[in-house]
Amino acid sequence: MRPGWRGPALWLGLSLSLISSATLAFSPADEDYRKLKGAEVRKTLIGKIFSDEAHFSERYKADGTIEGHAMGKKVDNCWKIVENALCITNSFDEYW
Repeated sequence: MRPGWRGPALWLGLSLSLISSATLAFSPADEDYRKLKGAEVRKTLIGKIFSDEAHFSERYKADGTIEGHAMGKKVDNCWKIVENALCITNSFDEYW
C-alpha cells in the first residue's frame, strides 16, 4: 500500500467495521416486531400486493391464490396457513 493511502484506507476500514457492527446489533425486537399468528397472517396478506417494484409482484387473494408476475412471466401460485406459517405452492407443486 502506498504511504499516502494509509489514512483513507484506515478510515474506510473503521467505517465499514462500525457499519457492520451496527447492522449485526439490530434486532427485530428493537423495532417492536413480533411473530404473527395464523389468523393475523391471513388478515395481513389478503388483498395486499407484495413486490420489490422491479422483479416481481404478487397479490394474495382470499381464496388462497396468488396472482402476479415474476421476471416478466405470469405467476399462478397458491397460499395457505399451516401451524402459523405461510406456505406457498407453485405450479410445479413445489412448496415453501
